[in-house]
Amino acid sequence: MLVGTAVDYRVRAYFDRHINDSDAVLRGLTFLCNLKEFRKPFVDPATGSHREAIGNGLYWADYVITDNPWYWRRRKKIAERLYSSYSRFCSRVRPEGRKLSSTDEERMCRYCALFALLDWVGRSPVDSIVEGLVKLANPKATRMLAKIDAEVVRDLKGLSHLFYSQGRALFKSDKTVAIGSTLAGSRDIGGADCDLIVDGCLLDLKTSLKPTIQTAHLRQLVGYCLLDYDDALRLSSAAIMLTRHSLTHRFSLDELLGSRRNLAELRQDFRAGLQQQFASRVRVATSRGMSRPRATPLRA
Repeated sequence: MLVGTAVDYRVRAYFDRHINDSDAVLRGLTFLCNLKEFRKPFVDPATGSHREAIGNGLYWADYVITDNPWYWRRRKKIAERLYSSYSRFCSRVRPEGRKLSSTDEERMCRYCALFALLDWVGRSPVDSIVEGLVKLANPKATRMLAKIDAEVVRDLKGLSHLFYSQGRALFKSDKTVAIGSTLAGSRDIGGADCDLIVDGCLLDLKTSLKPTIQTAHLRQLVGYCLLDYDDALRLSSAAIMLTRHSLTHRFSLDELLGSRRNLAELRQDFRAGLQQQFASRVRVATSRGMSRPRATPLRA
């Protein structure tokens, strides 16, 4: 899963180096920089459990409190140093449309894996991922990058080279390219952005081990097209790029959505359906005394 997210960032960097300015990455950094300490249940080595029986119920036995080095008030300023390091690196290697040296490619892939982790936190701050980034934190960016799993980096490098070989035609200056475009309906589903749009074709990257397109992949393309409520992206087609297999399957909007309905009407109905579904979930949660539900992110 980490490779699947990180390769999105690596491919985007072929077109625009400013992948660190992604909304999801910035949300992840904001979350970490405002987290003063990480609190997790203590696991008793003797029992292998974080709970102990008291009376008729189960209760937390204890907590472990870890200072968060990312916290913005701390002097280390890890977020700022990470961004400065990445900016200096890009100024030197100029990654747009170029095949980097093996050493530089490896470092770029490590940055992309780190941005992918921040992306995950920005979309859904799961404790295990947050804890991992807290442990990863270091004021020296090179030390953080060195801790990224070597197998993840190796896989990313291979996928990056495959994309460069397969997609070199996309780097031409006469192409109109947009990366990481946020959709008008993004908030209605808890966050969604496109990998790449080239000349009106929405490209979605997949790192599937098998060279097959699943129904879920097609539904995701349909969702992206319908979430462009106001036709701001001017989409004319969509494609799935199987990066491991150098295969691209392209579909017209008529093939994906059908030509019997007006696209604007389909988008309007889709928007109304999402809002109705969310309102229903809010009513159920309220009736059960639960917290307000979140929208579900549309990402494979």
